[in-house]
Amino acid sequence: MKTSRILTTVFSGLFIAGAAGADEDARPNVLFIMSDDLRTALGCYGNRQVITPNIDQLASSGFVFRRSYCQMAVCNASRSSLLTGWRLDSLRFENSGNFRKNSPGIITLPQHFKNNGYHTIGIGKIFHGDDDEVMSWSEPWWTPDRSGYLKTWEERRAEGQKMGLSGERLRQFVRPVVECTDAADEEYKDGMIAGRALEVMRRVKDRPFFLAVGFSRPHLPFACPKKYWDLYDREKIKAAENRIRPDGIPDYTVNGPLEIESYGKVPVGADGRADISADQAKELTHGYYASVSFVDALVGKLLNELQRLGLDKKTIVVLIGDHGFHLGERGHWSKFTNYEVDAAAPLIVRAPSMKYSGYSTLAITEFVDIYPSLCELAGLPLPEQRLEGTSFVPLVNINPELPWKKAAFTQYNRPANHGGMIGRAVRTEYFRYVEWEKDSAVIFSELYDHRADPDEMVNLAFSPEWESVAAELSGLLHNGWESALPDLKQK
Repeated sequence: MKTSRILTTVFSGLFIAGAAGADEDARPNVLFIMSDDLRTALGCYGNRQVITPNIDQLASSGFVFRRSYCQMAVCNASRSSLLTGWRLDSLRFENSGNFRKNSPGIITLPQHFKNNGYHTIGIGKIFHGDDDEVMSWSEPWWTPDRSGYLKTWEERRAEGQKMGLSGERLRQFVRPVVECTDAADEEYKDGMIAGRALEVMRRVKDRPFFLAVGFSRPHLPFACPKKYWDLYDREKIKAAENRIRPDGIPDYTVNGPLEIESYGKVPVGADGRADISADQAKELTHGYYASVSFVDALVGKLLNELQRLGLDKKTIVVLIGDHGFHLGERGHWSKFTNYEVDAAAPLIVRAPSMKYSGYSTLAITEFVDIYPSLCELAGLPLPEQRLEGTSFVPLVNINPELPWKKAAFTQYNRPANHGGMIGRAVRTEYFRYVEWEKDSAVIFSELYDHRADPDEMVNLAFSPEWESVAAELSGLLHNGWESALPDLKQK
């Protein structure tokens, strides 16, 4: 486990700003922006439908990681891993639990910055149980007491009851899957979060800060001001074409708990699963894109304020989605899988002394790499605890095309009431390989060739001509993440 520390520190000293013990004025701030359920549906990632000018501008002055993967496509799990620098097995992570239950003494990313003289502030959804994570923040974590809609749950319920609604009709009124209103940004929860972040920037601008801002959108419900819906012509929106699960793929590989089924006006078939028509698929995709554009506008407000305050040249900016999200691919409208569309998520970094601004890389990185990378970018020593990621600073300062990790490792632990299986996956340059285990025995395998099948629709795991590839990737999976690390001594 010491390998990560060695790898992370090989290139220490590349960034002189912010070295531990230096003048506080020289230490870079950190603006850490998270967007919930944000897949790589951004202009800077090649999506030609979505409208994200502010994030694209950040990418043009920063560095885009085009193949960055979360450790599990579930909010709590992904955030727990990336904010502790530990992989889920090391955390002994439980789907519904707090990471401190089994790892009480662990030092989180913001906590480490706090311990090294930074003023740390959390706003919105950062950890999954934010208000319990008091050790990470210099001042009480804050989020608006709001639902994802324009009005609170209580207000919506009271309004529906006043209209005489009850039962299913009341549920549909209280929890619609989409909402489009003529409201200002600041009337929605995420707008309030952005407003609070702007206030904090102005208040703490004269001392080193680590400001974490967590937006709820584009997580369900797809609810945001009408002006973001109006950016799109629904007739021109292309919904996913591969909306049927491939033959021979068991239910448990994709059909986990689907949040969308708990929202009103979502048709449910005889099997109890969401039955989305082509028209509703367009509506939902429209709502998702509108929500992404809403977040983009709020990101723009944060970046503009950084510049207005004269902080843009001394602030590290990180923008990530905690994981991806299916928009109808394989008939799935959620996350909770090991597939590319859920495991991959945006990671964009801009740092004052970064050499390759405006570049991108196809090198495989993982969200567990963020912790050691930010330490190095800020000039902080690593914490005494081990970190299980690898600093990606060589990619942004030496060469974006350096030979890098052989694979990213993702898993999905299905809860006991959904089968209790564990799916473990490796993503290499060309392939995704998955093994599903039940009671420690492999019960199903998947192999996808991204050169010919980027949508992962043809499982090659049981084809004789692919047997050697499957065996090689199975070996890589079982050898673990340390076997896939880059050889930095040769760089």
